Amino acid sequence: MVLHSSPMSAPVRSFGRGRLIRRVANSLVGRAVSIRVGTGTIRGIVACSMVQAGTPRIVVAGAQYPLAQVLTVAPPDLLPES
Repeated sequence: MVLHSSPMSAPVRSFGRGRLIRRVANSLVGRAVSIRVGTGTIRGIVACSMVQAGTPRIVVAGAQYPLAQVLTVAPPDLLPES
C-alpha cells in the first residue's frame, strides 16, 4: 500500500483506515447532523455509533446510517430546523 505524503498520512498509517473511520463515527456522538435519505434529508442528534458488517454507522432518531450519508455536522445547539 502506498500512502501519499500529507499531514493526514501519519494518522492513517498509525491507526489504519478502518480504525480511523470508527474514530470519526465515535466523534459524531452527541453532534447535530444532516443525513441524506433517498431524495430528502433528516436532521438529528447522533445517539451512538456502531460497526455493522465491518462498516461504521451512526444512529439518529433510532435509525442506523452509514457515514457516507452524513451531509453536515454541527454542535448540538446548532441543530438546523427541519
